[in-house]
Amino acid sequence: MRYLRTVEGEAFYNGPLIILTSKLSASASEIVAAALQDYGVALIVGDETTFGKGSIQYQTVTDKKADYFYKVTVGKYYTVSGKTTQINGVQADIIVPSYFSAFKIGEKYLQYPLKADIVPNAYNDQLADIDAKIRYWFKINYIPYLQKKVNYWHKALPALKSSSQERISKNKEFQTFLQKQNILKNKLQNMEEDIEFDNYLNEDIQLNEAVNIIKDMIYLENQSKEAAGF
Repeated sequence: MRYLRTVEGEAFYNGPLIILTSKLSASASEIVAAALQDYGVALIVGDETTFGKGSIQYQTVTDKKADYFYKVTVGKYYTVSGKTTQINGVQADIIVPSYFSAFKIGEKYLQYPLKADIVPNAYNDQLADIDAKIRYWFKINYIPYLQKKVNYWHKALPALKSSSQERISKNKEFQTFLQKQNILKNKLQNMEEDIEFDNYLNEDIQLNEAVNIIKDMIYLENQSKEAAGF
């Protein structure tokens, strides 16, 4: 196993943060989202899960004019918690469906996908893979600045979920969208032919709700600071 580290110890931002995802969020975007979720510094908002691509491929072409090529899987990504985004994707903290929520999209629907698994977490980096000659440098210049796991937003999740669900339930446009998504999902499952794929929305209601959740996060953070006397 190879550990990927950064020795940049400066935190550029530590306020309310949302990562907006859909079933089409894949690969590098999933790794970033999962890492921020693992550390608790961001909430994932969007479809129930992302695409689920946590593997690494090299594409080998034997001839530039060839009709076929080999795509060889050479590795799999794991985040600090030891989980992989493979198959399972990144689970949303707050589900706010996108236009793609009705579709069967994801790595698990492809042929012969690798299974999901876990490895030991790396929140406490033991530097076991670092050469003994430079390990001391990492202990002095790297270990003291490791990102710590934040639990604040996880504790705030029940209140944030409740507020979001209430807004969505009262939003007529969002309710119409959800009804049409259910109709589309049923038609896709039954392989019906009269399926319309046009996006009828005049605005991005998923993005609008994400903005509202951020507002809730800012409000809760300010309330917390006031209670603490800041």
